[in-house]
Amino acid sequence: MTLPKKIFIIIGVLLFIFCAVVCSWYVYISVYGDEKLISNTVNVGELTSDSGDKNYFIEVDYNSNANKNGLEKLDIKLNYFTDENTQHFYSQGLQYVANSPDEKINWIDFETYSSYLAGIVTDYIESAGETLNLDQFINFVNDNNALTSYTLATTGWWIFGDEYKANYYKPFVNPETTSRYNYQSYDNYESTETSNPITDDSYFTLSLGETNELVYVRFKGDNYVTSKDFENNGSFNADDFLGDSNKIGQSGTTNYYNYSNVDYLAFLIYKQVQTLPAGTNGTYVLEFGDNMFKYNLFDENGTEIKDEDSTKVINRIKSYYTIKINISADGARNASDSIFGVLHGSANYSLDGSTSGAGDYFQGKTVVFVDVYDFNLVHVEGEYYALKLKEEFLEEYLPYKNKIYLSVDIDPTILEDAGYKFAGFTTDSGLDNFSILKINQPKGVR
Repeated sequence: MTLPKKIFIIIGVLLFIFCAVVCSWYVYISVYGDEKLISNTVNVGELTSDSGDKNYFIEVDYNSNANKNGLEKLDIKLNYFTDENTQHFYSQGLQYVANSPDEKINWIDFETYSSYLAGIVTDYIESAGETLNLDQFINFVNDNNALTSYTLATTGWWIFGDEYKANYYKPFVNPETTSRYNYQSYDNYESTETSNPITDDSYFTLSLGETNELVYVRFKGDNYVTSKDFENNGSFNADDFLGDSNKIGQSGTTNYYNYSNVDYLAFLIYKQVQTLPAGTNGTYVLEFGDNMFKYNLFDENGTEIKDEDSTKVINRIKSYYTIKINISADGARNASDSIFGVLHGSANYSLDGSTSGAGDYFQGKTVVFVDVYDFNLVHVEGEYYALKLKEEFLEEYLPYKNKIYLSVDIDPTILEDAGYKFAGFTTDSGLDNFSILKINQPKGVR
C-alpha cells in the first residue's frame, strides 16, 4: 500500500471517529443534557433626540380616585423618534377613564373569561348592571375580537384524532364602565384625538441602552407559539410542542396565551400601578417577558432579533423599560388633569358642567402621514407621471393646514408595478399649502 493511500485512509478513519463523537454528543445532550436558558437583554431608558429633547418611551399618569372626588383615569403616552434621523419625537397614547365617579376601570381579562367558563360570578356582572349568561358573554368577547385561535397540530386518525390549538386572548375594557381614547402629538405640542391610532401593527423607533442602537419595536401580537415536527400518532403530548413559558391557561387540548398588543401593555401597566402608593412620581424599571415585544434592527433588511429554540438551549428576549409614573389618589375632574390635556375626548371637559364632544379635531400641531394613494397621477410624457394631491385630501386637511405637518413617503415600487415612472410633483401639487416634516421620494427623479 502506498504512503499517500495510507494517509488518505487514516484521515478518513479520523473524520469518521470525529463525526461519530459529535453525533453521539448531540444525542446525549438532547436526551440527558440540562436545559440552558440564555436571555438576550433589551434595555430602553431615556431617549434623547438630536435637538437635545429628552423623553421616556412610556409615560404613565394615573388617578386612582381613592378619594372619591372624580374619575379613575389611566393615561399611557408612548414617545418615540419620528424616523431614523432622531431629530423629533412623535407621541401616541391611550386614555382609559371611568364613565362616572361611581365606576372603576373594568378589564375583561383572561381571568374574567376563564371565570365565566367555569361558571364563577365575576365583577363584570355587577359593574355592567345586568346578568349575562355564558352564550351572551362569549358573544361579547367575540364582538370585541378578544380571542383568536390557531390549530398547531393534529394527531391520531379520523375520529380518533385530536387537534391541539393555541388561543390568544387580549384584555379589553368593559364599555359599560370605561371609555378608551387614542391621542397623538408632535414634539410635545398639545395632544389631539388621533387620526393615526395605535394598532396591533404599530411600530416605534427607539434607541437601546448605552449603545443607542436604533430598532423598530412592535407588539408581538399572536401566533408566536409554534409546533415542532412530530410523528402523526396518538402519543403526541401538546406541551412538547406548545411551550408553556407564556401560557396563561389550558382547557383540554387548547392552550391559552396572551395576545400582545397595546391593550395588553396597558393592562400590565394598570396592574403594576395598583401596587404603587399614591404620591408616586418618578421613574421605574418594568420587566416585560419574551412575549410582549419584537425588535427589528435598523439595517437594509430590517433583520428581526428573534427568540431561538435549539437542543436544550432556550434563547429568550427579556425587555427592561424605564418608564415615568405619576400616581394621584384624587380622581380626574378636568381635561387639565390628563397629560394629553383632554378628558373623555374633550379639551374642555369638566366634571362640574362638562362640555362634551371633541371640539376642534386638530387641537394641536400633529403629523399626517401621506403616501402615493393620496395623490392623482398627472401624465408628463412616455411612462413618466407626476403627483398631485387629491381634491378629497385637500378638502379634508386644508382647513387645518396651520395645525399639521405632512410626512410624505412615496414608494416607487407601487408605481412601477402599475407601469408608471415617478417624475416628481406637479407645480400645483398642493404640498406648498402645508408645513412639511419630510418627503421621502425615489432617487434620481427625472
